[in-house]
Amino acid sequence: MAETRINSGWIKGVGFIALLSAAAYLAAGVRFIKEAGLSPVVIAIIIGMAAGNAGGRFIPSSWNSGFAFCQKRILRLAVILFGFRITFTQIAEIGAAGITADAAMLISTFAVGLLIARLLKMDRDTAILCAAGSSICGAAAVMAAEAVIKPEPHKTAAAVGTVVLFGTLAMFLYPVFFSFSGMTANEFGIYIGSTIHEAAQAVVAGEAVHAPETAVIAKLGRVMLLAPFLLILSAMVNRENKVARIQIPWFALMFVAAAAFNTFIDLPQAVLSAVNTADTFMLAAAMAALGIETRADKIKNVGAAPLVCAAAMFIWLTAGGYLINMVIINITG
Repeated sequence: MAETRINSGWIKGVGFIALLSAAAYLAAGVRFIKEAGLSPVVIAIIIGMAAGNAGGRFIPSSWNSGFAFCQKRILRLAVILFGFRITFTQIAEIGAAGITADAAMLISTFAVGLLIARLLKMDRDTAILCAAGSSICGAAAVMAAEAVIKPEPHKTAAAVGTVVLFGTLAMFLYPVFFSFSGMTANEFGIYIGSTIHEAAQAVVAGEAVHAPETAVIAKLGRVMLLAPFLLILSAMVNRENKVARIQIPWFALMFVAAAAFNTFIDLPQAVLSAVNTADTFMLAAAMAALGIETRADKIKNVGAAPLVCAAAMFIWLTAGGYLINMVIINITG
């Protein structure tokens, strides 16, 4: 394929993306940015969009093959390595209540997103991307879904933007809501993990209510549901495109395999830390490459519909998620 043909333009394109990813990684370590819960992955798309819009005309077209490689190949590898952040043991620790809450919120939020998108007459790709980001694990879910449906880059960027906006808002609102929730810290941690957008945001909100471990584990349970979601999404796309042969996203299966390996093989912490760092760097690279191809005029053409759709899902996640979690708490008591 053209995007994998190695030449000087490809090397320079990949090298440029690596520099942007490194810049995002360093910026994420700055204290006030870290406290705001902004991950290198989110910062990378901002830097990429800035580079694409401010200096896009100075970037040689021969570099595009390197950008495409990062958007596709590097992204899939990053999704696989994401599995090393999870173990089946961690998922089991949150119990039936946590797993049920995660599944209920994923299914209901995705359904709400698609319904609102249809009412707003949004295109299919943008609707799926926005719904995936809100219902599963933020930007990582958007990028994973992007690898299945293969939309135009600016649609993916619009979806990531909504996740960043409302996920950040939730991160600051949830701790305020805790004192009025009637939940214990542990129960509220499950609520955070099952409804907030990004894993980093779950950490910040969880720490604020003294339940970071529960919040993160509940969030990881939602992340684990990314694999079956991708399989179902792939089947839907195949059916819509009238593809007779079943096309399974192999990287989704490898994601589960990585989680299984991490569960049954006790890797040294230093190795896991290195893998997670590499994974974050790769996700940031994919985001930066996506950002470069996202021009302001294209984002403008998407309109306000994704923002309205994401707002509706945010309301459902916070209010509907609270009701669902309270019902589950009362049932499992």
